Amino acid sequence: ELLISSLPENFKYIPKIPMLLGVSKQYFEDKNFNITKCQALVTVHPLRGIDWLVDVWINSISVKIPWAEMHIFSNVLYKKSFDKNIKINNLKLKLLKYKNNGIHVKKPQVEEEFINNLSNYRIHLNPDNDTKTFSSSILESQARGIPIISRENGDIRNYLYHNETGFITNNKDIYSKKVIDLLTDNSLLLRMKRNSKLNNKIKQWHDIVLDLLGKISENIIHR
Repeated sequence: ELLISSLPENFKYIPKIPMLLGVSKQYFEDKNFNITKCQALVTVHPLRGIDWLVDVWINSISVKIPWAEMHIFSNVLYKKSFDKNIKINNLKLKLLKYKNNGIHVKKPQVEEEFINNLSNYRIHLNPDNDTKTFSSSILESQARGIPIISRENGDIRNYLYHNETGFITNNKDIYSKKVIDLLTDNSLLLRMKRNSKLNNKIKQWHDIVLDLLGKISENIIHR
């Protein structure tokens, strides 16, 4: 939808069929969750809100629940060597400074291993507020039944039910409160996990492709 809206004026008369995002069927498989672990998952690019999220975590979340952990999966941040990007280097130094506040940088895992480890996370944190980007890993977490706490970005509201399968807010105080609630309230967590598994906005790639082929045939080939 973002791509179509950015096309030049002369493209508006050409038939356009948006292709939705899908998820591998493996994420839909039922697996038991370990809700005894107070852990949050982060997979966003380092320059898309990690610095903002670290501030929220340090100033509020880790103060209220010091035993909580935030695991950031990033190949760039995991590397010991410094990067050419100054902002990323500053972020690495910041993460090193607060390494005792429950923040852990993890090396990205192969899909099968990652899916198995998802059972250890209560929530998925998304600090990205770029209106032109969207992280597909959010869909994967929803398919596994993991609630999302996200800032406003891209097509987030097309895939997340606010207050039902997660929360969407740009306010730091509200964001941190929702994180704390889901990391400490098992009743709320289990309700939102059930809702996330039932999220009908999240579909398998197989169904997405079949739907796309049907629309192409109906609107273009047989027009």
